[in-house]
Amino acid sequence: MPIPRTLPAKPRRIRDEQGAAFIVMLVILVMGVSALVVSAYSNTTIKIQRGKTTTGVLAQAKDALIGSSISNALRPGSLPCPDTTNDGMSDACSSTNFIGRLPWKTLGLPNLRDGNGEQLWYAVSPNFRDVSTSTTINSDTPTQLTLSGNAVMAVIFSPGGALSSQERNTNSTTCPSDGVSKPNNRCVSNYLEGENQNNDGVFINAPESPTVNDQVLEITANQILPRVEKLITSQIVTCLSDYASINFGRFPWSTRLDPTNNPSYTDQLDERFGRLPDSMPDTRTESNGNMDDVWNGASDACNNIFPSTSGWWHNTNWRELIFYSVSNKHKPRDSTTFPTACTACLVVNPPSAAFDKKVVVILAGNKLLGQNRTTKSDKANPANYLEAANASSNTTEVFQQSPASSTFNDLVWFIQ
Repeated sequence: MPIPRTLPAKPRRIRDEQGAAFIVMLVILVMGVSALVVSAYSNTTIKIQRGKTTTGVLAQAKDALIGSSISNALRPGSLPCPDTTNDGMSDACSSTNFIGRLPWKTLGLPNLRDGNGEQLWYAVSPNFRDVSTSTTINSDTPTQLTLSGNAVMAVIFSPGGALSSQERNTNSTTCPSDGVSKPNNRCVSNYLEGENQNNDGVFINAPESPTVNDQVLEITANQILPRVEKLITSQIVTCLSDYASINFGRFPWSTRLDPTNNPSYTDQLDERFGRLPDSMPDTRTESNGNMDDVWNGASDACNNIFPSTSGWWHNTNWRELIFYSVSNKHKPRDSTTFPTACTACLVVNPPSAAFDKKVVVILAGNKLLGQNRTTKSDKANPANYLEAANASSNTTEVFQQSPASSTFNDLVWFIQ
């Protein structure tokens, strides 16, 4: 019987070399995979950090713009024009030229940069530009920009890194967005994409893609105008209180309800409900000269509202939206004696059904469904401005406060 033959075993040295080679290959593979994982993690981390930086500076810019609009003593509710010369300052803008860089110096901000190191861009609704004291800005002023179909007052942009088609150097070429020759680093098209760069007032908030990398943040009228309304109404109430304190506790007559037949907004004898007058000759006559016929000088609040006929009160037309009622006990009178306690005056309910209010001031919000404010008869009808009980309060002397809604947006203040 033949004896089976066995293959000779590999020398130990060869086996050791093969094992070592396998280990080396395994180490290289692990290191390669680790490098890919670390690289992917690093890229993700960088992207997240850039996103956080961008979100933060957009919010900072929005806060500054809203603060500027509310605190603008010359034109409450207006927003600065963009920076179109890249010096950080607001430049002149128009109804067709309303986009540029954020005017960070004008706003008192540092030179904000997004996560890619780029300056922010900014577009403002032409109706709300802080460019002229003759442009109406109030609760009825329409916005002219849209972001993804929604009306906005302004849009702030983070342009992100330059895409392949964008040049951000100082060479001058014709800018596609407006057809004007300018340095590439002032051309909107080299920073914003698609609808955001064509200067038509229509903007989009689109997901990031190879052709779009703008990040945007909007400012709406509801984020500014209600706060401006409260500030204006508060100043008016303060002015009225200050006026009464130096006029024997009494308040002036109101205007007639129809402002088109009284463009100078003078007071009207025996009118206790109407709009707030600019001057009060009938009040002075009725009081036999004991009461002032102007607001100026009564206090800083009065001086801010009524500095002159060229001031914001007249030119932005807030005065058409302000209604005012004075109680019978506190109307103008030939007397140097302060009225006694108010027990049969005006009602504001809530907070109370008691007739204990000396004066009521109402700021009408933007017109609601069914309200018209165009013709003389429209403007003379309180129901086109005021809602619920306030629409008939000129006869009942009972006023109403309610939360803002789609059917009520009167802002009601009073002096008790």
